[in-house]
Amino acid sequence: MKRVCVVVLVAAALCHAAVPTPKEHFGFAPGDDYKLFDYNEIISYFQKLTRASDRIMLTEFGKTAMGKPMYIAYISAPENLKKLDLYRGISRRLALGEPDEAEARKLAEQGKAIVWIDSGLHASEVAPAQHSPELAYRMLTDDGAEAEAIRRQVILLQIPVINPDGLDLISHWYRENVGTKYEAAPLPWLYQKYAGHDNNRDWFMLNLAETRAVSRLLFHDWFPQIVYNQHQSPPFPARIFVPPYAEPLNPNIPAAVMEGINAIGMAMKERFARENKPGILSYHGYDAWWNGGLRSVPAFHNMHGILTETALNSYATPRTYTPSVFPARFTSGISTREPSMFYQRPWMGGKWGIRDAIEYMLTADFAILNIAATRRADYLLKMLGGPTAAELKQAAPELLEEMLDLRMQVEEAKSDEKARSALETALRARRDGLMAFAAKSLDRLDELSPSDAGRTSIGAEVRQALNATKYVQGLMRDLKEE
Repeated sequence: MKRVCVVVLVAAALCHAAVPTPKEHFGFAPGDDYKLFDYNEIISYFQKLTRASDRIMLTEFGKTAMGKPMYIAYISAPENLKKLDLYRGISRRLALGEPDEAEARKLAEQGKAIVWIDSGLHASEVAPAQHSPELAYRMLTDDGAEAEAIRRQVILLQIPVINPDGLDLISHWYRENVGTKYEAAPLPWLYQKYAGHDNNRDWFMLNLAETRAVSRLLFHDWFPQIVYNQHQSPPFPARIFVPPYAEPLNPNIPAAVMEGINAIGMAMKERFARENKPGILSYHGYDAWWNGGLRSVPAFHNMHGILTETALNSYATPRTYTPSVFPARFTSGISTREPSMFYQRPWMGGKWGIRDAIEYMLTADFAILNIAATRRADYLLKMLGGPTAAELKQAAPELLEEMLDLRMQVEEAKSDEKARSALETALRARRDGLMAFAAKSLDRLDELSPSDAGRTSIGAEVRQALNATKYVQGLMRDLKEE
């Protein structure tokens, strides 16, 4: 038995020896002062990882406004990656409300939690994209009990760089200027060809090619239970903002979703405390009212949209802080120096660089991945459902009359087996038609120029079709349960 254990350990060590460390590939470690990777360097590292490990798959899923390929990495246990279509189908079926409750519970036990982590949407907030190789490396090579459980129970959808054009513009600009008086100078161009910083205001309009490519993955293909979107602009001197969000909270977000977001935020805060990382701020600045951001829109699709904002000085240039430069209070009146439920362990200064930001983001990553692994079936079951008629009135007003008529037909068919069977067929056809319409509308958006006036109306059509699809799925479920 001892010999078998030794052989297994040696085999694991040899396997991991073949996985290159980020430093071996880049020539410096992620987060080294004054150093930034560009897009090609990051993607070439992920390509190396796919050749070295059976725990990762890399797939192109779209093109940027400037024609660069966009990639998604699927990271999980090898046996899960071999059945990727099965687990995507389970997540999708539960999100669309297709199964009745009994089947849903079986699917939830069978499925895997789907967690989305993207990096680099706002390219001048450099740490998220620079941290992505480190996250992938740890997920592939860590054989501790927690990492093993995560790989068995979770499929991580990692977008190493969600704004490739912006990363190249920023990293090359900084490299040219580092060591000169222009080291901290802002980029004199938009870091997304058409929208710049407002690429995170496009998730209800779908004007940008990048937004549409990502939306297909999120709202058509995968329906992840947790969507984690990383940024770098917390209120100073906090080191990171994590949920719970500040008020106001959008009343149209399902209560269970908001409660789930809060629970994830609390798990993150507990992990920061265990790892002795101070400066964690919640309930301040970033609310849950806005409905057009990458972390906001998923909440209207029963997904837990998570935002963090980690401290940043200027690109990869570090800075040392003393408490004398801190404001006495945040704008909400919360003290920056005294512990409170909003800011439990104040950060009291010191050197802060990009490596520190990466370490905080990795803590957040694994807090999310751990709770997803621990509560896998719960998260899958929470996806089951669709909008109420009141919610549909706001989300898809032009289809409301048709949907309410279908609701009446469901009630009338409950006592007639023949009518029920016919209506079930009709509902399935209507659902498929709405999904096909949404897909075609997304294709139409791809064909239009960013300035075309028709984009707004087509985006609204897509949103209405998707919301009506979920309503029809709810009707199908009600029909089966009678």
